Amino acid sequence: MRGEIAIFVSVIVAAMIASCIPAAIGDEAPTNVSVNNVAPDVVDVSVSPSYVALNPCPDSTPILVEAEVSDDNGPDDISTVQVTAIENSSGGDASEYLEESLPVDMTYNESTGKYEATLHLKCTTLNDTYTVEVTAEDKGGLEDVGTGNFAVGMTCAIEIDFNAISFGEVNPGAASSVDGDSVMETVGTAPPVKPTIKNCGNAPINVSLKIEDSAGNPTTLFEGNTTAVVDDSGPETLSNTPTEFAVNLLPGNTTNLDISLYVPVGTTWGSYTGTLTIEPVCM
Repeated sequence: MRGEIAIFVSVIVAAMIASCIPAAIGDEAPTNVSVNNVAPDVVDVSVSPSYVALNPCPDSTPILVEAEVSDDNGPDDISTVQVTAIENSSGGDASEYLEESLPVDMTYNESTGKYEATLHLKCTTLNDTYTVEVTAEDKGGLEDVGTGNFAVGMTCAIEIDFNAISFGEVNPGAASSVDGDSVMETVGTAPPVKPTIKNCGNAPINVSLKIEDSAGNPTTLFEGNTTAVVDDSGPETLSNTPTEFAVNLLPGNTTNLDISLYVPVGTTWGSYTGTLTIEPVCM
């Protein structure tokens, strides 16, 4: 009898233990989140070269603008990256010095991981420091702006519209003159040559002249017997050392060169040649 009761009790205990195990029944809970749109970040803007030596007029000078841009919403969220402004050292608009019209779209360069655009500076861009503004916008319309700097050096350069000056046939004791004008159109040596000097740099200039006799001349003639007027400066007698004419010629402007030769009495007859050198003087 005791053996049967013991077995019965143990079975009941086992059943009680089994009824305490929870059932494996699953369920679901909805989960949601709203990811915010954050503005792109223009990390860095650089311009190369950072110091620009301009090409003389009429040529423009290229510069490369590069921008490092990131977006926490992923690179595909970046909609546009553009060069949107250029300012001088005083904060004034300097876009007039660009061949391009702003804004200028920048393209992504996979090899550098940066956005880039090539701009072209006009030859009359003034000697100054400049700030380039780059704006990045994402697909949600958020923006960020970054800036980079560069400097433009002083370029002194001139252009002339003649390649020779002919005084023709002159008797001893007489003079011959060639008068210039301010129109850049005459090229050559045939009359009427009207010498013109143009400032094709980016800074105001004076002009220096010197004249030298060729080694094969019968005697010295041009040096000391040639006079010149540039604009309203002069007349000055030219020699084989430079003479400066204070004309304050502004970038892009032109002026006349009037030049004359006096042939002294006693000058040996024959053909004479010389070299007239015209150079800009930065102010």
